[in-house]
Amino acid sequence: MGDLPLPYRTVATIGRLGALTWTEAAAKIAAASASLRRGVSRRTDLVVVGHGAHELLAAGRLERRLAQVPAPAKLISENTLWRLLGLRPALSQVERPFTLEQIAQQTKLPLETARLLALFDVLETDIEGRGAFRDLVAGRTVAKRLAEGATLAEILAAFHRRHGADLPHAGTALAGDDQIKLPLPEAGNPTADELFEAAYIAEEDGALEVAEALYRKCLHAERRDPTTAYNLANVLGALGRNAESRAYYERALGMDTKFVEARYNLAHLLDRMGDPAGAKQQLVAAVKADPKYADALFNLATHFTREEDLASAVPLWERYLALDSASEWAEKARQSLSICRRLMSAAASA
Repeated sequence: MGDLPLPYRTVATIGRLGALTWTEAAAKIAAASASLRRGVSRRTDLVVVGHGAHELLAAGRLERRLAQVPAPAKLISENTLWRLLGLRPALSQVERPFTLEQIAQQTKLPLETARLLALFDVLETDIEGRGAFRDLVAGRTVAKRLAEGATLAEILAAFHRRHGADLPHAGTALAGDDQIKLPLPEAGNPTADELFEAAYIAEEDGALEVAEALYRKCLHAERRDPTTAYNLANVLGALGRNAESRAYYERALGMDTKFVEARYNLAHLLDRMGDPAGAKQQLVAAVKADPKYADALFNLATHFTREEDLASAVPLWERYLALDSASEWAEKARQSLSICRRLMSAAASA
């Protein structure tokens, strides 16, 4: 197994993987000199849509999660990940003359549906998103099923049931010691993956007490998962249990010191708890770890402005505006920058 390509060092998943458990996938990805995280963050380079993500199509859950993928990150299918890791053979060297736009046009599928079919490996496109004649046939079959009244979620579930939850045709890549055995969860004994997904959905739906219980169970099953600790901290903070929330943010940061979202949310919590110095310290660390973290720059600039440390505030406002010049927050940043400059000018001429 070789390393993942250099741009793809932090991998995240959306939905459950079909072929491996999250823990097994994390071990394979670690062996490829990369790391796997449960949630998408600012440091995510590669986002994998698991075959189980079809369960998220209802109520627009999948659409919301795809919208949260940061712009620089690459979005790929589960089978594409296995090919990058050498756990599936490379795509056959057939001609792939069709773009997804052309497949959508010729099959009369909405382009967004064609993209989802590629992310779920129904269309077997290459890393550049180009398909072969077989993908036209697959697209037409899906279009027919949709016209007959089937939902996309039903079609995807049937497709992955038919093709199984293993890594078929992987040949010698799974032979000998590298053979992957898929554990089947016992009834009433959900896996950490299932617990995390259920907790995430409960949190999305505002069922915070349920989410808390499920995140705690997930963290008990996988004690070294910073994302679960971070999500639990968010839930506890929303429930008003600030001291517990702080402890779990700190636990997440103890596992991953560069988890900038945890630092940002901890800073917000510390402000709420009346500890502005502690909040500023976390924001400084977040900006150091991620100099383009606009929200952290905004809040840190606000701290320095309140303290009348204008020499520190001005360059932070300028850095923020270089990243965001159009939002309503950009207008507030421009106003604050203008005030800081006027005060500095007045102090210099006094």
